[in-house]
Amino acid sequence: MSNRYQIALLATLIALGLSLPSPGAELQDPKSQTRNLQERYVFHQQHSRDGIGKFYMGREIAYVMGHQAADWLERPSREEEEKTDLLVRSLGIRPGQVVADIGAGTGYFSRRLAKLVGDKGQILAVDIQPEMLDLLTNRMAELKINNVRPILGTIENPNLPTNAVDLVLMVDVYHEFSHPFEMMQNICKSLKAGGRVAFVEFRGEDPSVPIKPLHKMTEAQVRKEMSVQPLEWVETIVIFEENRSVVTVKLDERFYFVGGEVKVPNRQQYAGPTTVLGAIKAAGGFTDFANKNKVQLRRVNGEVHIVDCKKAVQDTKLDLPVHPNDQVFVTKRSPVGF
Repeated sequence: MSNRYQIALLATLIALGLSLPSPGAELQDPKSQTRNLQERYVFHQQHSRDGIGKFYMGREIAYVMGHQAADWLERPSREEEEKTDLLVRSLGIRPGQVVADIGAGTGYFSRRLAKLVGDKGQILAVDIQPEMLDLLTNRMAELKINNVRPILGTIENPNLPTNAVDLVLMVDVYHEFSHPFEMMQNICKSLKAGGRVAFVEFRGEDPSVPIKPLHKMTEAQVRKEMSVQPLEWVETIVIFEENRSVVTVKLDERFYFVGGEVKVPNRQQYAGPTTVLGAIKAAGGFTDFANKNKVQLRRVNGEVHIVDCKKAVQDTKLDLPVHPNDQVFVTKRSPVGF
């Protein structure tokens, strides 16, 4: 069976699946990263008072809910309003798994997940607010829950261990990510082969849901934002008709990535066995500035190989195979040559 990353978006129960890093994301020079950042996000001075004025794929990003509103996360009516127990059961968590709770807040979901993974499993509770993690840690100590590990993340990186997580859960937090593209890249690095990501958002399709518009998301918007990732939609399951559904998506392994100094940097359809030279040819070939002696081949497991494409033309043994979800990145030659 091929390995796939699965993703679930839950719009207060929409479930959706997620991604690998974009081509050469870590291998770009600072100028390229700055240029891509400017192209990726749009800023408007006139915007909703509930948003930060920063737009991603047509959606304004909402303000983060501060720790001052922590009591709202623990309100007694939350289970009835959001059917949280049903949500947790729908995730298919098994004993011994490692689950990351992104935007864990007070630990409302972390402590519920902790029961499902058991003593041999672990919950990685991530938040960017130290005050939230203090509340979470104190609550876990009171309840004598020992398999929840608090992690202080950043606005771009949840600081999860690489290739270690079975499921990443995000409940009502994705719409608040100030750097959604970068966060998803780093989240994907944390996934084991076959790992899953679940987004939980209030359904933007339902105007009767009493939540501010910027704090809701539609299935169409989630699918749009995930379209830059190699994802495959799996299913949509309605859990709570009034305001929730579950949509499942998984990473489609039939793609690889080519970036850097090629004429058409992008993900490429994996139609069968290919090599570094074949991948570059499919991406339109080298640009005039390509460093053909030091092409980087990044494997899904984190391995990086350097391929001398000039020599590989003469010796096919040097032309390494490219597998689904690998990244080929062509560096730029120095001004004085190779």
